[in-house]
Amino acid sequence: MTQKQSQILSTALSLFHQHGFSRTGVDKIISTSNVAKMTFYKYFPSKTSLIEDCLKEESLLIQNDLTHRMNRASGHAEKLKAFFQWHVEFSSSSHFKGCLFNKATIECDDEYGSIFKIIHRHKHWKLELVKNLLMALQVSDPATLAHLLVNMAEGMLVNARFKPMDYLNGWTVIENLMSSQQVGLTA
Repeated sequence: MTQKQSQILSTALSLFHQHGFSRTGVDKIISTSNVAKMTFYKYFPSKTSLIEDCLKEESLLIQNDLTHRMNRASGHAEKLKAFFQWHVEFSSSSHFKGCLFNKATIECDDEYGSIFKIIHRHKHWKLELVKNLLMALQVSDPATLAHLLVNMAEGMLVNARFKPMDYLNGWTVIENLMSSQQVGLTA
């Protein structure tokens, strides 16, 4: 990736986080990133292609951050706790303006099928990550519990601007839920 391409992508990510996709036009991205219109279109032939690259970049950033956080934890239950804690901290940070994937789901029409594929891959990655941890913890129904836990984490990203999740209370509920599924929380 060239420096100009990276500059445009970084600017677009910031503007999309702040204002959403529909309220952020290409002209605003061009002027804020301080590049020529021709340079913008050299790297991003359409706003859709820019949104696709932004979502891919956002997914990669989240995957790297989450993986790093979880790799520091010892044991499968602690990794799951790190997954949950990351979502609480991310959604309650002062610069959080909502989840970019949720914004894209709401703001982009069905004509942007490629965007929805990127969103699906990102959410599937999270689901598989949690499901694999639950399988390692020998949960009786890891797929169902993974869906519940990922939906809870995703829900935090949707509702955080209204009422942030209390981390300790939330984790206690998750521990109780896992215990009811006969999970060895010390694994």
